[in-house]
Amino acid sequence: QFSKQIWAAHASGAVQQSLGPEAVLAGGVVAAFRLSAAGFGLGTGFDAAGQYWQHGNVRPEQSLVAGITGAGAIASVTSLPTALRFYGVPAAGAGVAGTNTTFNNFFYGEDTNIWAAGGLGAVFGAVGPRVGARVESELTQIITNAPRIPITGSATVPLQSRLHNVPRHVGSTVSHTVSNLPSFIPLDNGRQPLGSQP
Repeated sequence: QFSKQIWAAHASGAVQQSLGPEAVLAGGVVAAFRLSAAGFGLGTGFDAAGQYWQHGNVRPEQSLVAGITGAGAIASVTSLPTALRFYGVPAAGAGVAGTNTTFNNFFYGEDTNIWAAGGLGAVFGAVGPRVGARVESELTQIITNAPRIPITGSATVPLQSRLHNVPRHVGSTVSHTVSNLPSFIPLDNGRQPLGSQP
């Protein structure tokens, strides 16, 4: 059955599940830094991949800004109470996409539709965590119900004991991939070739 708790975890960026006990012991500053670093890496990476997919080149300034807004989005959504993340995630997706597009229009002299970009960010930002949570929930059920596996002699252990982290990591990957699909959707058909910007 679909778990709202799992969705809430994915809605906060899913990466917070991977922080580990050292982040908890070190306090909120370390946790916030790691979340922001993860958001920066995701934002930069997906933006650069999307640029290369669409245009065959990468504008570093654009990817840098995408990383900064991605870091801010994960940090801000994670700070929200769980009950508000249902609304915070699409809002963050819209804000990130709108901010990135505004920067590109200003810096590169383009005229990409900011509302369209923000709408895509909101939709995929909301759908991504839900899809990731569904995948995690289904994989958890499959592994939980799987036959026991032999270890030595006649001894067996549940498959879940060996693969208990797999659903979380797969769900997180799916969540982030779906949420960042707008990077691969062309909205800037008038983009100038690399090197021709002022």
